[in-house]
Amino acid sequence: MKLRNTEQKPIVFTESESETQTGADSASGDQTETPIDDWRHTLVGDAETAASLSFADVDGADEAKALLEETEFEEQSVYVERHAIGECYERRLCWVRWTEHEIETDYARILRDADVACEADARDVVTYLIRIPVALDPEQVNSYSSGSGSGPCRTPTSGEVKR
Repeated sequence: MKLRNTEQKPIVFTESESETQTGADSASGDQTETPIDDWRHTLVGDAETAASLSFADVDGADEAKALLEETEFEEQSVYVERHAIGECYERRLCWVRWTEHEIETDYARILRDADVACEADARDVVTYLIRIPVALDPEQVNSYSSGSGSGPCRTPTSGEVKR
């Protein structure tokens, strides 16, 4: 599931991140230029953590909440990954692979459709919620990586799962 925000603000966040964001907004007096990391990720391994997440008012937020609510955490996990991306580009998930200690993702960066208005120097925030069909322990996963290439998705190598 992919969510996109034209504002440079998190789409999926915890209460403490919300307070930090509000504090930064208040301190700067600017509601649109709050800095955001290019890449952020979290692994949701239980219903309590899932219930603690909040969502920005963006298209697809209700479906994302439903994805979390419908996840069977005894058998599944949800990997939440955020990227900043140029407004004229789309980031498509090509594959995800995991072990009990590592999660890797790979994306294709392609131009958005010609009928989508965009500015070359503007950036959006894109967040993926990826349901993984195993119950991973967030305390045990200690390595995360994400790659991206231009053009279509590359063929995954052994051990990668296509999405």
